[in-house]
Amino acid sequence: MFDEWAGPSEPAYQTLFEVDRTVYVDMRAVYPSLGGLRWHELPLWVKTQGLWLEATMVAHQTAWLRRADGGWLSHVLVKAGSANYRSRLTMSMWLEPNAIRLDPPGQGTPQRSAPDTRNSGIILSAALSIHEI
Repeated sequence: MFDEWAGPSEPAYQTLFEVDRTVYVDMRAVYPSLGGLRWHELPLWVKTQGLWLEATMVAHQTAWLRRADGGWLSHVLVKAGSANYRSRLTMSMWLEPNAIRLDPPGQGTPQRSAPDTRNSGIILSAALSIHEI
């Protein structure tokens, strides 16, 4: 996927960091109108065959990418399907750090997943709060 992304001339200036971990996506942060429509007004075929998105979905994070403005984007793969379970797809998404977390919802203090840039070079921290950057 990242074979055409040029590496840095010096490791200290790396902008792409490949990762391999499970994360949880706050789909309401990504799609603010999620769940905002009146369910009872929708036709049955939309309710059963439409893409079903939960408020929080399990995803697989594959990378962090530094934006030119200094921010970060997380690449995740989210498996989703229709409400009747007959159709499936994998959504490839580029998300801001506030849309993903490392711990499942309802389990202790939320641990936002964000890159740690405090040390020389960049170290990706599994439990760094987004507010520390």
